[in-house]
Amino acid sequence: YRDNDVFSADELEKTECFQRFSKAEGFQHSVHVLPAFEGKVLAKISFYRAADAPDFVYDDVFLLDMVKEHLALRIARCYEEHVRQHEKLSIHECEEQFRLTARETTILGLLMQGLPNDVICGQLTITNNTLKKHILNIYKKLSIRNRTQLFKMVREYPD
Repeated sequence: YRDNDVFSADELEKTECFQRFSKAEGFQHSVHVLPAFEGKVLAKISFYRAADAPDFVYDDVFLLDMVKEHLALRIARCYEEHVRQHEKLSIHECEEQFRLTARETTILGLLMQGLPNDVICGQLTITNNTLKKHILNIYKKLSIRNRTQLFKMVREYPD
């Protein structure tokens, strides 16, 4: 949106933005971009033009809207990664959310204990190939590719 689309000239002069930038730095025109993800505003990006420069025109706003979409996608990816790193799932939550089988849940628990494959195979009396197949199934259900991603997604301590 543009300030002059929302405020009259008198109202605009009373805003904090106008007070801070137009008087101190000579800015008159501004456009604000609000990238959002799932209804949550992730940032506010403001562009200003000096009082002696022309106001923003449709082409400027169109380009800024394209930039907004790109930034929203990039910020959303960063936000998802941040959430994923800081809100790890428990083994039980993984079981429910990703519909893990009882065997996959058991193997996930043993993997989270940091046990090597040969120890897990010995405890469960299964072959290494069977274990690898279960691990691949877990990775597929959790949409991950390796143990590093597994440890980033799942809590390392018991439920």
